[in-house]
Amino acid sequence: MPTETLVERRLFVLRVLIGVIIALLFVRLVELQLVKGEEYARRAEGNRIRLMRTGAARGLIYDRYGRVLVTNRTAFALVAWPQDLTKDKDRVLATVADILDLPVESFQETLAKNAGSPVPIVLARDIDPAAVIAIEERRQELPGVFVMEMPARSYPYGELAAHLVGYLGPITREELQLWRGEGYVGTDQVGRSGLERQYERELRGIPGGQQVEVDASLKPVQVLGELPPVPGSNLVLTIDLSVQQAAEEALAAALKRLDRSRPGTPHAGSVVALDPRSGAILALASKPAYDPDRLTNGPDRGRYYETLLSQPSALLNRAVQGVYPPGSVFKPVTAIAALMTGVIDPETKYYADGYGPYGKKDWMISAGKKAPGWIDLYGAIAISSNDYFWEIGSRVGVDGLAQYARLLGFGEPTGFDFYPPERSGTVPDREYKRKLFQNRGLSEQIWYPAETLDFAIGQGYLTATPLQVAQLYMLIANRGTAFRPYVVAGVLDSEYNWLQRAEPEVTRQVSLPVEIWEAVEQGMRRVVQPGGTAYGSFRTAKYPVAGKTGTAQTSSGPSHAWFAAYAPVGAPEIVVVVMVEHGEGGSSAAAPIARAVLDAYFKEKNEPPIRPAWLGESSPDGDTVN
Repeated sequence: MPTETLVERRLFVLRVLIGVIIALLFVRLVELQLVKGEEYARRAEGNRIRLMRTGAARGLIYDRYGRVLVTNRTAFALVAWPQDLTKDKDRVLATVADILDLPVESFQETLAKNAGSPVPIVLARDIDPAAVIAIEERRQELPGVFVMEMPARSYPYGELAAHLVGYLGPITREELQLWRGEGYVGTDQVGRSGLERQYERELRGIPGGQQVEVDASLKPVQVLGELPPVPGSNLVLTIDLSVQQAAEEALAAALKRLDRSRPGTPHAGSVVALDPRSGAILALASKPAYDPDRLTNGPDRGRYYETLLSQPSALLNRAVQGVYPPGSVFKPVTAIAALMTGVIDPETKYYADGYGPYGKKDWMISAGKKAPGWIDLYGAIAISSNDYFWEIGSRVGVDGLAQYARLLGFGEPTGFDFYPPERSGTVPDREYKRKLFQNRGLSEQIWYPAETLDFAIGQGYLTATPLQVAQLYMLIANRGTAFRPYVVAGVLDSEYNWLQRAEPEVTRQVSLPVEIWEAVEQGMRRVVQPGGTAYGSFRTAKYPVAGKTGTAQTSSGPSHAWFAAYAPVGAPEIVVVVMVEHGEGGSSAAAPIARAVLDAYFKEKNEPPIRPAWLGESSPDGDTVN
């Protein structure tokens, strides 16, 4: 049995141990509360407070009458907190990738691209509601990711005006470097093409931010502080929705007919309609087209993009980037060159038997038609006599043809401010061919007389865009004045106050005697009259038209089809140019499309839609709308 002294000794040791433990606890408490109290408070606060970046709604895009072409909607996005996506990261990513049916590599690439981001990273946009439910049901097993609402771009008309408005896509590393300091982060979407790209800074707005409290599963439960985003500015276009629809529907129908009649041939085309009084573009269509929504929001965006690359490519804006031999729509240039150099006057007769030098045969002979015989300039334009234009082109010569082609706008951009930028086409001459074949023998560098004949009828090395052809017909309609083509009439802030409005700008002034312009126009009027190549399409038109058909041979298949026109003659309000790849005949494939566009324009003019109050009583480009 322990003695009293031993018991006391043991109690003493116990008291010392207890004292030491209490002292250690006190020291630790002092450290936690006084020395490191603020640090741990910050850490605790950080465990439940998060900083979120709130994207701004992009500005809307309207047509000239205030009808919405591009808008926004609310969508769900899968978002990751970088600092919390650490435990079982691979499993979490694999699980959500399986739910969304997306490659897990895309998530890994996004996270790597945004390494160190202080704000949530968007892994997937516009996710399906069923996927949202599946993720929410498994929230506890998916730490570091959650679903949130955010604005998404919406293109309510699908493919309509796709090349014009463009689409959005993820910002690239190069763009992040280029636009450093402008508020972009690696998860942003930016304009990739069209107006979405050209007016990216105006449309994007200013992102905001939120300080939010999150629960244990990192789901936001309340907003503690907020800096609201500023919506982007709105664009008002010169485009007329009804005219654009008519152009695209007529073009699509024509291409469908051609596909049925010639399966396997890659048919495509474009339409340009503009106001010659200002250069305002009323319609700009290119087919085949794409769905901007699938390229912007679709989960299969990458796969869809790949399908658009097959020929004929749906990504090419043929109205401003397609370059082709213009064929007979170029003949007014040859006529002007011949009249200005004095080699003919409008009444000069030439006997066109349908056969030219160097074994050339007029299209009328090839089509089984009778040669016209004696013919003047007016008749030659009306029936598009190659024989006549071979003759006057050879009299003018290659240098004269090149001079007037450049004077009338070929070989250089029109000045249309757009993305991707317009192409220039080519105006050939002796020096052009010498440089083109400088690495070949001398015999291939020489310019031959037969090539001048091709040049005179818009063939050979001559190429142009549909927009350049529209500029030529604007010059003829205006008797020598061309305006810079433009499509944005103005920019409004989010409160619908005008920030800027476009003003017509003269970019080309060609001084010719008025009788020369009138002679060309008279021949073009006969094109749509009995005996003219486009009479069949315009015999019932209730407005006077001046136009020209064109068929341009190409080594890649059947000939391209063209038609260019303006109306009403005497006071032109609209220029229309139609180009159909491998359409064969301008009168059969292209002219009916132009007729549909002109009909839509004059119908809209006579029955204009109701305009919103913020747009005012006059059209956005300054013209009074009746």
